[in-house]
Amino acid sequence: MVSRGTIKTNNLAIYSYDSLNNYKLAIVGIAKMEPFTLPIISNKDTLIYLGSYTENGVKIYTRTLNIFESSSKYRFISQSSKDHVLWNTSLEGTSVKIAD
Repeated sequence: MVSRGTIKTNNLAIYSYDSLNNYKLAIVGIAKMEPFTLPIISNKDTLIYLGSYTENGVKIYTRTLNIFESSSKYRFISQSSKDHVLWNTSLEGTSVKIAD
């Protein structure tokens, strides 16, 4: 379930990769939002989801790192940057699988 304000919808997340091991995440079904695709970088036990947006004419780069500590637990870090060098963390936490 995805919530945007008072609107709640289901969405579909499709993970894919090609023969060159380029990974992507496609999201469809979020109300009042066009489907979109994000590139994913896989580096050892970490998945990095990349994105960007423009704010007041300035391009802001975003990334979310999912750092897997085990098959049932990962740490996530959401960051933004104006230059791809200095990253500001806005959200950090842990996700734990509670049942099979």
